[in-house]
Amino acid sequence: SDTTYHYTHGDRVYCYASVFAPSGLKTSVVHKWEYYDKNSGAWTLHEKIPYSIIGDRDGGYRGYSFIESVRDGSWRCSVETPRGQVIGRATFKIETGSVPKPLVSRVDI
Repeated sequence: SDTTYHYTHGDRVYCYASVFAPSGLKTSVVHKWEYYDKNSGAWTLHEKIPYSIIGDRDGGYRGYSFIESVRDGSWRCSVETPRGQVIGRATFKIETGSVPKPLVSRVDI
């Protein structure tokens, strides 16, 4: 994941997860999307997106969610159990209309 996502109106912002799920497990996980509200000094819920997972896959069960309506600033997507226990989390910034800096290759001889 990138630490800064360069957003253009109409883009989708994705959250990917790989969750270990042993054989026979059938449950769900929730992607909890939040942004940091500077006025309140707290993380604010944007959206919760649940999806089902089924165990018995090498490398874990893979899934994703996306959101489309975002604002500039700090964001996070937490992967949680249905009871709210955090399994993992990605934190990043969104900048609307900005252009990513070009990649620079450097070879030391």
